[in-house]
Amino acid sequence: CYGCFKEERDALLQIKVWINHPSGEALPSWEDGDCCRWDFVVCNTTTKRVIQLFLGSIRDWKLGDLNLNTSLFWNLKELKSLDLSRNQLSPFPELNMNHYAGWCELKNLEQLYLSGNELVGVLPPCMRNLSSLLLMDLSSNQFKGNIATSPLVDLMSLQYLTFSSNQFRVPTSFASFSNHSKLKLISCDHNELITEPNLQISSASVFQLKFLSMSNCTSETGKPDYPYFLYFQHDLRVLDLSNNNFGGQFPYWLVKNNTRLKQLYLKNNGLVRGPLQLNYPVSNLSTIDMSSNYMDDEMLKTMCSVFPNLVGLMIADNHLTDAIPRCFENMSYLAYLDMSNNKLSS
Repeated sequence: CYGCFKEERDALLQIKVWINHPSGEALPSWEDGDCCRWDFVVCNTTTKRVIQLFLGSIRDWKLGDLNLNTSLFWNLKELKSLDLSRNQLSPFPELNMNHYAGWCELKNLEQLYLSGNELVGVLPPCMRNLSSLLLMDLSSNQFKGNIATSPLVDLMSLQYLTFSSNQFRVPTSFASFSNHSKLKLISCDHNELITEPNLQISSASVFQLKFLSMSNCTSETGKPDYPYFLYFQHDLRVLDLSNNNFGGQFPYWLVKNNTRLKQLYLKNNGLVRGPLQLNYPVSNLSTIDMSSNYMDDEMLKTMCSVFPNLVGLMIADNHLTDAIPRCFENMSYLAYLDMSNNKLSS
């Protein structure tokens, strides 16, 4: 008796051969005895079924690219977490849906990590079968296609979704996710933003994020509008929109609508000069980065009264010329202040 089920043990041994192709030596403990005791394998203590595989960065990079073979995972039917990140996995072959059956039948899978590989093309349609997924990390690959028509929009259990550094097209309305009440984190930096006609989005939308990182995106026009769905968000805690060239004045409505917002990053967005258009203190914000914009002294004069509890303030590389306002002395929580590359007077 090997402790775990024979079909799962055999599957793990095949995965070992695959991950080491053609001459690697990873996973030396995957040899004898109870496979539930092997490194990087976690089994259910009661059923002895394999439920977690932690194989991130396990392949020797000197071995080169590794063709993806999802069929090896077919027999791990109770698998809940699979990490294959940073293993030089090469593209999904252009085959029929049966090629993906090994993953698409993992109905119990809750976490899937594929970041830092060399996967290209559109996501296979059968991925919508992964109905138990809570977390998916597709970042740092070369996936493409419109997110709004991808299988991701059908994964209603998703809580955490990151697909940064790909070639996805991301509609700024996020209308396809309007019913995703459980989704709380999206990271989609380094993709392409596309503008849709302003669709009807309810101010009481159940799609309410806590964390959104949408920095360094390209756009068809070169100067995109703020993502439309942001006007209907009211529970954000961290928001990063850096390096997108949105332009215009400081988006005061973001702060006004999201009373629990803690961190706001607006670096290099072409924000123009002028005072902050808020006439009351916003006590929740602890960090603001408005570096590399066109903000001027009018903005700086209103900073103390509008954001009195800041811990970190980055306003380097703007158009500041006056002395630092005396009111900054009253910002008792301020621990980090960067005003470099301005022309402040003494």
